Amino acid sequence: METDRLTAAVCRTVAEPIKAVEIALKETEEALDVLRYFSPSNRYASTPAFCSIAGSEPVSRPKHLILRNRDLISAGITMTTLRARHPWRIDDSLMSKMKGVGFDTLASLLTKAVSDRTELQNDFVDALAIYSKSCIAQNFTDKLLYAVLTLESVLLKDESESLQKNIGERMAFMIGRSLEARIAIVDNYKKAYTLRSRAVHHGRQVRREELDVLEEFIPNTWFTLNWIVERLEQFNTKQEMIEHIDDIKFS
Repeated sequence: METDRLTAAVCRTVAEPIKAVEIALKETEEALDVLRYFSPSNRYASTPAFCSIAGSEPVSRPKHLILRNRDLISAGITMTTLRARHPWRIDDSLMSKMKGVGFDTLASLLTKAVSDRTELQNDFVDALAIYSKSCIAQNFTDKLLYAVLTLESVLLKDESESLQKNIGERMAFMIGRSLEARIAIVDNYKKAYTLRSRAVHHGRQVRREELDVLEEFIPNTWFTLNWIVERLEQFNTKQEMIEHIDDIKFS
């Protein structure tokens, strides 16, 4: 992107060249899943993250021609979405804050083999890959759908459970500190779920005037996931974690 803000991802491996590249790309993408988790995109719904492997940036580059009096006067490429209202500068101060909310925990998961992780840890790594797509989504609808899908993957016991009822209520008791806060979280999830249903079943895109729903829902999603990050060593399975949340809800 004609910038010097580049970082090299180094992966030591023994393999034939093509396989070595595949391994490096896979491990780099997993590392970016963790890094994007701390992106400003998860606090500001209108700000997509551009933290990507060079050459795979989710940036629209439409070609254009400009005509004047039927004469071609110029042609080029427009970077239509290359903008960020909240520049993401990762310095020592930010790293310290990231470490305070789970960076070391998530980074350590990448150093473990799948067989050495608990079932919950593996489920969360898979969920993080979905959530990462929400971070880099270029439109509100995609951002919403990936965020809801992430919550479904970690907060539903099985496919028979109601999405609208169980996810919202579990989020409320995970991150709500008061009755009023819990009611607001459930209400916001219902609104987000309505937008999700309209998109999935009727093809309706989330509109800018509905952004206020996402501006509340997207941070709620992050705080919910971070509740799990802080307890990845406490529970062995997703089922065990959900039963604990339901015990809090009904106590």
